[in-house]
Amino acid sequence: MVNCQSISCNNRVPFCCQIIVPAHLDIVCTPPEITFDPNCLTTIIGTCEESIDVTDPCNSEQQIECNAELTTISAVGSIPYLVAIEVQNSCEQITYLCCQDTVCVNQVMNIKCPEEDQLCFINECEISIDADKEIMDSELCVDEQIVTIQGEFILPPCI
Repeated sequence: MVNCQSISCNNRVPFCCQIIVPAHLDIVCTPPEITFDPNCLTTIIGTCEESIDVTDPCNSEQQIECNAELTTISAVGSIPYLVAIEVQNSCEQITYLCCQDTVCVNQVMNIKCPEEDQLCFINECEISIDADKEIMDSELCVDEQIVTIQGEFILPPCI
């Protein structure tokens, strides 16, 4: 069984996407539009083991070391996403350029005592996005500009 101390809990899933902007287009300074689909995520309930010390009920001056089985709550699956930025040409006609990708998710979000309410299921309305509102990084090439947009999907805290 996995030792609970070796588990790192994290409810943030980083993403990063690059968009190539042709030289004849200018980036409009508006936040990127991000859409995603959490339907490929599932919640997995597992266990881990933790060594604990408790006071001996028969001798209050002595400690007893016990192993306790705790419940782990994990998010497993993937999040496909699409990022769009607004661009315009010299005639001020607006259009969007996009990038898309999928991030894999396999992480423990929380550890609880077995008797605690352990129902924690991910649903689309609970996932939020912490994405940088500006263009993160841009690199000028001869005939194009490469724009990097990064952020994090924030899964429900399951507390």
